[in-house]
Amino acid sequence: MQEAFQLLRREEIDNERWDQRVRDSANGLMYAQTTYLDCMAENWHALADRDYKVICALPWKRKFGISYIYPPPYVQQLGLIGDHPTSLQTEQVLAMMKKMFRYGEYYFNFGNTGIGESRTNFILRLNQDHSALQATYPADLRYDLKKAASNKLSYQRSQDHTEAVGLYYESLSQKKNTGSGLLAKLLTLFNIYTAKGQVLVREVRRQSSMLSAVVCIRDEKRIYLLVSATTTEGRKLKANHYLMDQLLKEFSGSGLVFDFVGSDLEGVAHFYRNFTSKVEPYFHVKWNRLPFPLRLLKS
Repeated sequence: MQEAFQLLRREEIDNERWDQRVRDSANGLMYAQTTYLDCMAENWHALADRDYKVICALPWKRKFGISYIYPPPYVQQLGLIGDHPTSLQTEQVLAMMKKMFRYGEYYFNFGNTGIGESRTNFILRLNQDHSALQATYPADLRYDLKKAASNKLSYQRSQDHTEAVGLYYESLSQKKNTGSGLLAKLLTLFNIYTAKGQVLVREVRRQSSMLSAVVCIRDEKRIYLLVSATTTEGRKLKANHYLMDQLLKEFSGSGLVFDFVGSDLEGVAHFYRNFTSKVEPYFHVKWNRLPFPLRLLKS
């Protein structure tokens, strides 16, 4: 018999037991850590069984007096975390969500199969040396890397994520309207994880000019590619291809999983496919039981 889930408000959650469950579970991703959610979600509660064997975070916010489930920025997937959550448990949790919240949009993790619509996430297991990895590269990538090698590019580590995040935010703002709140959240997140020693900042420069940069967070299982940006000049010089190849080289043989954090965007997916063919899908659900006319605002 499946043990019933109970609703836990944020202040009722045992942080130590929760984070231990995330660490110990094969599908426990960084996004579900209490520190990460506290930074990125406006509010969050949780569903959990009595012994925290299976847990599920519920990010929520309120508008027009109505509380609803939403996907916080840079929280790719949440869902049920534990030792082999069953499809019955997943269905039970989703039914509870719908009962508690009349509107919701939610992403279940890669271990919660059989529910919702599939979304694309590329990963690469870093359990081989760099030469073995390069042997899998397509011809176009090998050509781009050869071209990059002739451009006097320098792969560098940095202790400061500010410039990289600024370059990323500038490029993001050119594509869509982004408020300053998103930048503040990102900087706060990286400040917190820098203090934990978990932030990786890697750059490609030519002389003193930054051409491409990434900011990743590392935990016990994965390296998560959260921020990536390349200048116009950097794209011409194939600096982004060079940066990714050197980053994977640095951690080759580590046994970690490199998580590309996406993507369903064809241009981004094409770039990631240069380095891996492994897709680890996660799952999207959405429901709307709002009264008319509010239902139309969230359609």
